[in-house]
Amino acid sequence: TKIMFKLLPILSYEEKKIVKSGLQCMSEIMNTNGGLREVAHIINKGPSENKFIPIFLRLVDQGYPGTLKVLGGIAKNYYYIFSKFAKLLMMKIEKSTFHKDPQFRLESANCLLLITSSITHLEEKHPKAKIVPSSHLLWDAIVKSNINKLFNDSYNSVRITMCNCIANLPCIVFNDMKHTQQIMIMTILLGLSAKDEAASVRSAACRSLGILILFPSLREDPNFLSDTALALITATKDRNLNVRIKSCWSLANLCDSLIVIRENAQDIPEDILENVVYCALEAAKDNDKVRSNAVRALGNFTRFAPKYILESREDILTDIVNTLVKNITERSAKVRWNATYALGNLFANESGIPLERFNWVPYALTTLSTVLTQSRNYKVKINAARALSIPRSREAYCGCYDQSLKNVLSMLWIDDTASQQNKEEYVKKLKRQLLLTLSHLFELLENSDAEILVDCGESLLSVVFSFLQSCKYNREENELEFDQEGYEIVSKGYLVLLEYFETNCICLGVIEKYRLAIYETVE
Repeated sequence: TKIMFKLLPILSYEEKKIVKSGLQCMSEIMNTNGGLREVAHIINKGPSENKFIPIFLRLVDQGYPGTLKVLGGIAKNYYYIFSKFAKLLMMKIEKSTFHKDPQFRLESANCLLLITSSITHLEEKHPKAKIVPSSHLLWDAIVKSNINKLFNDSYNSVRITMCNCIANLPCIVFNDMKHTQQIMIMTILLGLSAKDEAASVRSAACRSLGILILFPSLREDPNFLSDTALALITATKDRNLNVRIKSCWSLANLCDSLIVIRENAQDIPEDILENVVYCALEAAKDNDKVRSNAVRALGNFTRFAPKYILESREDILTDIVNTLVKNITERSAKVRWNATYALGNLFANESGIPLERFNWVPYALTTLSTVLTQSRNYKVKINAARALSIPRSREAYCGCYDQSLKNVLSMLWIDDTASQQNKEEYVKKLKRQLLLTLSHLFELLENSDAEILVDCGESLLSVVFSFLQSCKYNREENELEFDQEGYEIVSKGYLVLLEYFETNCICLGVIEKYRLAIYETVE
C-alpha cells in the first residue's frame, strides 16, 4: 500500500523517464501472480476516491509505454475491477492502433491478450459466473472497431499476439457473433496461416485455426472444414519447423472434429479424408514434434474412416499400420505413446472393419505385445494394454490371442520398485488397464487356453480379488482410481474366469471360497 501511494505522485512528473520508471514498478505490482488483497482494495474505490485508474487511463492517452501493461495486469488479476472501465479502455486501445510507435501498438495487443486470457481462465474456473456479457462486449469491440487493424499491422509481433487473442475466443461468444463477423475472423486466420511473410505469424494462425475447428458450429460448416483442411495441409509442407508443428497439431484437432461428425452420422467429403491421411503419412516422417501429432491424426482418421474406404483402399491402411508401428518402435517417447494409442484407435474403428481379413493384424498385435513387456515408458505400456483389449472377437486377434493373454498376464505382477523412480501414478494406471484388458480376454477364453492359466491360476484369482475387495472397502480412496463402469467390467470378467476354472478343473480347491467372497464383494 505504501509503495503504491509513494508511486502515485511520480506518475504525474513532467520528466518522462521518471514516469516510465514509476510505471515499471506499478506493472510489477499489478502483474503479481494471483493478485494482492490490499491492491484490490486500493484500486476498487469509487470514482471520487480512486486516484489510480484515472491516472493510468490518462497516461494511455499520452502514449506512455508500460501503461497498458499495468492495465493488462489489472484485467489479469482483478477482472471484476477491470470490467468497470473495460469499455473506456477498449476505446483507448482502438485509438492506439494509429500510434506511430510499433512498440506501443504491441503493448495494446498484449493488453488485449491479457484481457482475453483472463476471461478464458475465469470462465473455465467459474463456468456459472456472469462473465460472458463483458466477454461479448470485448469481442464486439475487437471485431467491429479499428482494433481489427492490428491483424494487418506491419510489426510481426503484433500480428502474432492478435492471433493468440483469437485462440482465447470463447465458443459461446463466437456463436453469438453475426455471420459476417465470424467470416471475418476465419478469413483473417486462413489468410495469415497461408500468406503471411513471417513464419511465426503463420505458426500462430495455424494454432488458432486448430482451436476454432473444435467449435461445434464450425465443424458443421463444410466450407470452413474444407478451407481449414486445405490451409493446414499446405502449412504442413512449410519450410519452417514451428509452422509444421502447429499445423500438424491443428490437423490432428481437425481429425478430432471429424470423429464427432461421424458419431453424429454426418457424411465427411471423401476428398478431405484422402488429403488429410496422405498429409499425415508424410508428416509422420518429419521431426518428432511433427510426428507426434501426425500419428495422432492417423489414429483419429482410422477411428472415424468409413468402412468402404478402409476396405477398398487397403494400400492406404497398410501404409498407416506400417507408419504407426515404425513410430512405436523407433522414435521419442511422445511419438511412441501417441502411435500406440493411434493403433488402438484403428482397432476401434466405428464402422467395425473385420480385422480377421487383414494380413497386418498379427504384425500390429505382436508389436503391441512387445512394447507392453519391453518398453521402459509407462504411457506406452498403458496404451499398448488398452489397444490389446479392443479386438472384438477371438478371430479378430488373428492367431495372436494366446500371445496377447500371456503378455498381459506377465505384466500383472509389476515390480513396485518402479515407485522409487516416481512412477507410482503410472504403475497404478497400468495395473488398472491390465485388469480391464484381462477382463475382455477372459470373455474370449477357450478350453485350449487352460494350460496358459493353470500355473498362475490361484495367484491370478488372489490378485484380482484383492483389487475388487479394496474397491469395496475403499471406494473414496480407490487405489487404482476405478470408476463404477471399470469396477463392473472387472467384476464380470472375474466371474467369467471363476466359471472357466471350474469347467476346466483349475484351482478347484479354492474356487468356492473365491466365488462366495466375490459375490459378497460385488453386492
